[in-house]
Amino acid sequence: MLNNGEPFPAKYDRRHDLSIMISYKPNKNFDASATWVFSSGNVGTLAMHKYYDTESWAEVSYIEHRNNFRLPAYHRLDVGVNFHKQKKHGVRTFSISVYNLYNRQNPFMVYESNRYSTTINGKHYNSALVQLSLFPIIPSLSYNYKF
Repeated sequence: MLNNGEPFPAKYDRRHDLSIMISYKPNKNFDASATWVFSSGNVGTLAMHKYYDTESWAEVSYIEHRNNFRLPAYHRLDVGVNFHKQKKHGVRTFSISVYNLYNRQNPFMVYESNRYSTTINGKHYNSALVQLSLFPIIPSLSYNYKF
């Protein structure tokens, strides 16, 4: 029986998912936009306790229930501006944008590493959770010609 018959959140459970987009176009030659994205962190399963089995001398992870850990919330701000110019045979557009403007190190996953040790509430642990983040601040330039 999975999780002792108890309900548990799905792997991609996000209780909150919000996107806010603002665009501004004062004239036909210029437009700008900003998008802010927020969502609850994904869930995962982590061992809450570890012990050594004296018969096999192996480390055993004790997992009380599935999807018992939630990653920190995800959020980022993307901005972009476009400069348009009418040419003789078409329209050219020069774009500048920035993905993750404030360089938030959003968690992609966490893993346990024995390379790091930590002390929490006076207790020393030989391993710690390490966060893996993807996609730091990413600037972008583009040129487009439509004819």
